[in-house]
Amino acid sequence: MIGGSLMSWLNIINVVILGIFAVASAVLTIFLVPVLREVRKTLAKVQEMAEAEINPLLAQVRELVAETRPKIDSITQKIDSMTENEIIPLTNNVKEITATVNKEVAKIDGIVDTVGEMVSKTHEIVSLYQDKAVIPAIEVVSLWDGVKKGAAALLKKKQYEGGNTNG
Repeated sequence: MIGGSLMSWLNIINVVILGIFAVASAVLTIFLVPVLREVRKTLAKVQEMAEAEINPLLAQVRELVAETRPKIDSITQKIDSMTENEIIPLTNNVKEITATVNKEVAKIDGIVDTVGEMVSKTHEIVSLYQDKAVIPAIEVVSLWDGVKKGAAALLKKKQYEGGNTNG
């Protein structure tokens, strides 16, 4: 009997627990049904608003895309054409001009080097003439000037001395 009464108590506890779950489920259902209805109504309103406001906006965006697509395609084609017909030849011309300028700069560098060498040689020659011709010529001129002044001084002295003896 003890085994039977234990089983009956377990059955009673099992039934009570199932009853509590059933009551809890019923209470939750009673509270959740109105909430779920409100959620459903809100979702319906959101869907209506989306259809009323967003769908026309999407339609306008689609129209705008349809209108601008040919313009964008035209602009793209013009850019491609301009690239092929104008920019690439212009780039090639710039490359050619740059190559020509570089050649001319190399020539100018050569000319500058030659002029520098000529200036250096001219300086050497001028220094040589100055050392060999100009400086001795200046010395000769200075010597001659000294001789003239010395002769003039002697002549004045003789005239002065001659003037004193006659007077």
